[in-house]
Amino acid sequence: LPERVQTGAVIITGETATKSNAEELAHALARHAGQFVVATAGADLEALLAGKGSGAPRRSLEREGIIANVAIGGGTANTAYFCRGSLVATATFHIGGRLIRLEESGRLLYTAPALRKWTSGMANMLLPEAGSYTSFEELRELCRAMSDTLLRCVCGEHSALVWAEPLFVGRPTETLPLPEEIWISGG
Repeated sequence: LPERVQTGAVIITGETATKSNAEELAHALARHAGQFVVATAGADLEALLAGKGSGAPRRSLEREGIIANVAIGGGTANTAYFCRGSLVATATFHIGGRLIRLEESGRLLYTAPALRKWTSGMANMLLPEAGSYTSFEELRELCRAMSDTLLRCVCGEHSALVWAEPLFVGRPTETLPLPEEIWISGG
């Protein structure tokens, strides 16, 4: 029952936090939520929260090396690296489930700007313009390229970090630690 809830928090994260009405949404929630804390989280905090929720910090206390948790959401993949229970690095990429939107017919409605910029440098991976059609095979190849790039970046491969620069949220990093284990979380 809503009247029995005394406190809580609403944290707006990921692509939602980048929308033009994110601040307005946070204020509207705050007005209606009473004792709730309402905030907008940046990519580093989102990665940390997801990593802690996954149990990666605890696992990093149980074994040598770094445990990386990659939280894949609608618009971003937030990676948190833990060593001996502490956060040692984060990286966030424009890789997620809603970067491309289509109709059932395959007509392209939307492609995220970061994804379009990244694929513009790939001779074999040109995205069709909004309003045109794409095939399941083309989308599968794009997903394979994104997942391969994400894995290589999460593992700190320098050439992948340079090549994936358009996919970084915020400033790209030159180095990332090599994880002993990679965990995947998200929804």
